[in-house]
Amino acid sequence: MLMRKSPPDFWEKMENEANDDLSLLVEVGPSHFSAEHLLELRQELREQIGTFGRRQRLSMLLGATGAAWFLVAVLAILLQWVWLLISAFVAMLFCMGGFTFILLWKKGRPKARLGELEYSLGALEEELRKRSVAYPKRSRDAF
Repeated sequence: MLMRKSPPDFWEKMENEANDDLSLLVEVGPSHFSAEHLLELRQELREQIGTFGRRQRLSMLLGATGAAWFLVAVLAILLQWVWLLISAFVAMLFCMGGFTFILLWKKGRPKARLGELEYSLGALEEELRKRSVAYPKRSRDAF
């Protein structure tokens, strides 16, 4: 995708947009999907929300670790320990670089917005609740 020499084909773009069930769910609503498909989408949304949460925790951990390495570097300056200062500074740069990379990577992905994922999941679960009330389970004794 990054090394593509020509712009994407019109039909390829249309196919990608048609295969994006989550954006279709937001645009037309969950009432146009079958129950089986809604259950699959709910599982996919829950996985994406879980992945988002794990990436967010990792980025916060890297940011906090980078700040801790900065404090170690300040302590090394006060104690005049050059090797600790250098190693703490390098570790801080790696942590802050990882933190920045994860934040920019999450920002650049349109499916990675937590609010949209939670809204889609809420709408989907509401539709599944409506369908379960409309079609209650039949008991086996009825037949």
